Amino acid sequence: IFREDQRRSLEEFGQKYDSELNEFFAYVLPHSGYDEYNQTARTIGGISRYMALYVFWESFLHPQEDGLPLPDWSKEVYPQPMAHLMSKLLQALAIGTDNQ
Repeated sequence: IFREDQRRSLEEFGQKYDSELNEFFAYVLPHSGYDEYNQTARTIGGISRYMALYVFWESFLHPQEDGLPLPDWSKEVYPQPMAHLMSKLLQALAIGTDNQ
């Protein structure tokens, strides 16, 4: 039952935050080294946009915690709206319903 609820929760997340995710990736793509965001398949460089969001989050979070400077362009997406999107994504993955 967990996997069914998780899948449903991720679908709801994807629908609710689709436009925000599309805007986020449209902005970060030129800075990322990835050359394509497939909005239909919801992939970036062949990986899911959820995994890509996580990779971006990790790429900013840990250097910042270590006191390293982040690129100027990142200020448009980090910490917000990236923190909000990550919070909602992790909630959808882990605790998306009361059935779990």
